[in-house]
Parts: sequence; C-alpha cells; structure tokens
Amino acid sequence: MTLPASGTISLDQIHVEAGGTSGTACTMEDADIRDIGDFPANTASSRYTRHFSDWYGKKAKWIITMSTGQTTVNTAGSDYVAANTERYRGYNGSSGTRPATTNTYGSLNDYQDADYLNNKTINAFAINGSSSVAQPAATIMILQCADGCANSDAAFKQVKVGSSTYNRSDATYTDSTFEQWNWSLGTQTVPNNTTGAISPMSAPSSNTTITFIGQ
Repeated sequence: MTLPASGTISLDQIHVEAGGTSGTACTMEDADIRDIGDFPANTASSRYTRHFSDWYGKKAKWIITMSTGQTTVNTAGSDYVAANTERYRGYNGSSGTRPATTNTYGSLNDYQDADYLNNKTINAFAINGSSSVAQPAATIMILQCADGCANSDAAFKQVKVGSSTYNRSDATYTDSTFEQWNWSLGTQTVPNNTTGAISPMSAPSSNTTITFIGQ
C-alpha cells in the first residue's frame, strides 16, 4: 500500500511497506527501507539527513521475473513492399497483441499488483525489431495492460528492465481496449535467429528482471 502523501508517517509504516514485520527493529538506513525511495546509504561524508517526509507517497517496488520468450513474424513481400522478418523477445499472454493474441510466448511470475498499473493485469511486455533490414535496426519496447489504467505516476513512474531504466513519461501512451506504452529504443543489431537477445530483454529461455518503481 502506498505510504501517506502528507501528515503523520512512522518508521514502522515504512518498514511494513518495505516488506518488514510491524513492531520489529529497523532504521532509516536499512537497505530495504532506503530502496523504496532509491536513497543512497547515508555515509558520514555525504552529510545527508533523511526525514520521514522523504517517504511521502512512496511505495515498495514491484519486482517480476520474466522467463523471456520469443516469436518471429514473417511478412511476404510484394511489388511495392519488401519482405520482412520481425523478431520479438519478452512476454505476450493470451490477452496481449505482441504480435497477436494467438501467438503467446514467455511468462511472468507475477502479473498484477495492487499498487501498480491500477491493479490491472500485464497483457504483454516485449521488444521487437526487424532482422531483415540493414543493421543496426530500430527497436521498440511495448508494455500492455488491461483496460482501466491511468497514464500517471500512480500507475508507475519508471520501469527497470534488467539494468536499464525507462521513464513512463518518455513513452508514447495509447488508450483503447487495453492500455499501451511504447518506448523507441534507438537502433541495435537484431539477431537473425530465435536464440539471441534483443536488449534490454535477455535471450529466450533465460530470465529478465522487471522492476516497477512508484512515485
């Protein structure tokens, strides 16, 4: 549950939000408590003093393990359009559209959290790019969730995929029968196979850590 945005806030509340047990010993310098707000360790040289108000509106991170899946979509060419091979890495569930609802791949160990995405289920989270065009090629990362999620920091502020962090505010958002955020990730070499990784997703059949970060 998100911590209060104003008024009284206790160390015990912060500890519980971090996953601790109410009434047990803790300090502001405990790693799990600092992790809620991405606060660095308060060393003597930093001369930084934290206040309870620094945790206003914060919430524990939502950490998911993705078993990275893959699929390939081949589009035949014509007189006017070149043939194309599109590679996907990530997760697409039965309600996702990356690239089609009948083309499921990958899995998550958790699909829904009361503090994130307005408690809506993740339908798909994947990256794709073409392996049949000149390399490096443009890649796009897409997050989809069930309809009813607002495009706000209350849904999520950032998402970390592996070691790379992406701001929600940098994505293009669309709202239809599901909610979708698109990040243009620039160019990289897209493997012309079903085994190579497309960053930031790991190689198929390995794990990618997904971390949602709140307000």
